[in-house]
Amino acid sequence: MKKSIITKTTALLLSAALTSAIPAFQAFAVEGDGGYPADKIAASEIQPKMTVTKEMLSLDEAKENPTRTVTLYVEEPDQTGGFYAGTGFFVLYDNRLTISTDQFGRSDIKTGNAIKKCNFASKDYHDPTSDRYGFFVATAAEADYATTGEYISFDVTLPDDVQPGDAFPIDIVYNDFATFCKANSGTEQSKLMQAYLFTQGIFTPDHPVTADDDTNGIIVDTSYDGYIAVFDDSPLSDVTYGDVNNDSEVNLNDGVAVLQYIALSAKSPLEGDALEAADACDNGTSGINGNDALAIMMVDAGLLTPDKLPVTSDTLK
Repeated sequence: MKKSIITKTTALLLSAALTSAIPAFQAFAVEGDGGYPADKIAASEIQPKMTVTKEMLSLDEAKENPTRTVTLYVEEPDQTGGFYAGTGFFVLYDNRLTISTDQFGRSDIKTGNAIKKCNFASKDYHDPTSDRYGFFVATAAEADYATTGEYISFDVTLPDDVQPGDAFPIDIVYNDFATFCKANSGTEQSKLMQAYLFTQGIFTPDHPVTADDDTNGIIVDTSYDGYIAVFDDSPLSDVTYGDVNNDSEVNLNDGVAVLQYIALSAKSPLEGDALEAADACDNGTSGINGNDALAIMMVDAGLLTPDKLPVTSDTLK
């Protein structure tokens, strides 16, 4: 009888968290410090951290396996057993991602080993004003059963038009109703633990940020808690577009070589780097044609600079 009363109580707590958090999302507490000064939070006896998947994919892998698993983990190296019971916060993801759903059309959230002894509930969320998608998750238990380890996981599918340089953020967001507490949530130890997580235990700046240069590097916003990012792993070319004869110049001779190839490729073949260099207009989309020769001759005439190649056919009009 006592167990059923506890189960009902925890269920009510979950229901209250879910119903109250969603309408109040816009009032989320940016600081999350619970009114404690920073030095006292830093000295919290329990210092939990929550991490989210950070995954870098090649474009080929993103196309071949577009469905990816996102996992949230709770970490606290000094805690070997259960040390919290109640949790509640939002997980938001990029609106270009499609989350896997269950048979009822709800986000299919899988609970991990960290909260296997707790009651769990989730509720989908979408804010049309910012176009953010996600869900609110909550746990409750009659004792501190929750541990370190995998908290939840869910699958998302990348869009069909994914491109190199795309980065899809996944963030943990809290509001006034969010919580990370012990079963006895009124203790200062519990309050400081929550303040530590929400001020120091979620955001981390250790993201792979590279220069946005000709190496096709990805810049990942360091405000993301987690992300899935796509890079282009195709080999970089040393070819200078327009320099068909590889004499380190783009001039009339290169244009003539392209025209000869167009007129009679068997007699004036272009192969390898020469063929790639000849594709100076609408690169990779229309083959070698008169526009490629025209673009090269415009460089020879001073109407274009070599660094502008390859160009599009609109440039030639």
